[in-house]
Amino acid sequence: MAPIRTTISLPFHFFYIFCFTISALALSGCGSAPALPDASDAAEALSFTDAAEDLDIPVYADNATTESALEAMGLSSSTGALSVGSEVARPDGLSVWMKLKRRPAHSVFTRYLTFTNMAGDTKRVAIRFTKESRLTWRGELDDAFDFLRLRSLAETGNRSYWDSMKLENRGGSTRLRIKHLFVQVNYSSIPSTRVQEIPLIDYELNETLNAGYDSIDLADAAAISRMTFARSHADSDGFYRFFPEHVRLAINDLGKSGSSGSIESLPISALDAKYGDADRLLCSEFVSWYYHAAGVELSIDVSMPWGSSSATLVVEDFRDITATQQMHDSFHKVHGLYSYHNGRKRFENTHGGEVYTPKAGDFLEWRKNGKAMHSMMLFDWNDETKIATVINGPWPVTFRTVKIQKIEEMTEYDGESIDYDFYIGKVNSGFSFVSGSTL
Repeated sequence: MAPIRTTISLPFHFFYIFCFTISALALSGCGSAPALPDASDAAEALSFTDAAEDLDIPVYADNATTESALEAMGLSSSTGALSVGSEVARPDGLSVWMKLKRRPAHSVFTRYLTFTNMAGDTKRVAIRFTKESRLTWRGELDDAFDFLRLRSLAETGNRSYWDSMKLENRGGSTRLRIKHLFVQVNYSSIPSTRVQEIPLIDYELNETLNAGYDSIDLADAAAISRMTFARSHADSDGFYRFFPEHVRLAINDLGKSGSSGSIESLPISALDAKYGDADRLLCSEFVSWYYHAAGVELSIDVSMPWGSSSATLVVEDFRDITATQQMHDSFHKVHGLYSYHNGRKRFENTHGGEVYTPKAGDFLEWRKNGKAMHSMMLFDWNDETKIATVINGPWPVTFRTVKIQKIEEMTEYDGESIDYDFYIGKVNSGFSFVSGSTL
């Protein structure tokens, strides 16, 4: 949702920071913002979004280049799919604390979270720690420039910085024997039906960060922390022992925001570019990336004209998905598409009517008035409440609650006739075993 701007009086140093922010964004090479609708349209969109907070009703289209999706949302390519209800969110801050094994020599010190992208470039965010209790130190971003660096991780082309994170000492004289480290990224601008606070690290580290120049690689701690966080959002007992590979890959990106785009200096074989190269809605690209990375394919058996033999034909490998409608059509071709019937309160196959209970990793599609609107990856399905927990992304990658029965029962919204529909694309794939201590 676009922010509501008000005129306020700022102290000079805040005015300076504001000017610096505008200049920095201009120099960073960010693309120009999409054209906005006129003021009356914008005001109506804000009212629509505020009223939809409980259900998290999208007011955007699936893809800026898909006219049918834009038409479904009452938009056009001239106004831009991101004109209202923008899905692009950048970090609003960090919550950091550490518990030490021994009291350090100093009660105030600065350490760094260092992010390295796939090309080897780094971005450092300074964290100033102050004593909170006997062995607990609370950290906060050192200044406004560190806040800007943190937010820059979500700019198009910067997503891979999230994948490599270290805790660094860059010359400080205080030795830290760290028992537990907690780093949480906050996205307060996204709707409350999505998880706004996501731990990047919440782990018994049991490592020492020495004085001088030293670092601790946080990759394993981050992966385990995200998996533990995911389990807390799964099923009634909060624990899954098995996840499909594509779900595990998506879990490992929780809390990250942005899209890799392309890095021309690297060979294509070394580029693990997620999800696209534009600051726009990439929901179908987001979901399909994990399917393709995990080797998920949709196929059908084709009878050969001779004898009784048959051949397997791959209909979709999810490599070149750019719109939700493509996903819908592919699952439909292999008879793997199930529509939700709000009268019988169940998902039924669009070909034969068979009833299906959704599973983690399935494709969940949200449609409006017969047109594709949004792609999500199902994480958990509560068959009693008919509420889905999904992995939504990529700005940011987070959990989202979708009240399917309640939304499907709606026939009118904000003075407009509405027909919302949900579809499940059934995904059959191998599972990854996840124990209590390993990934």
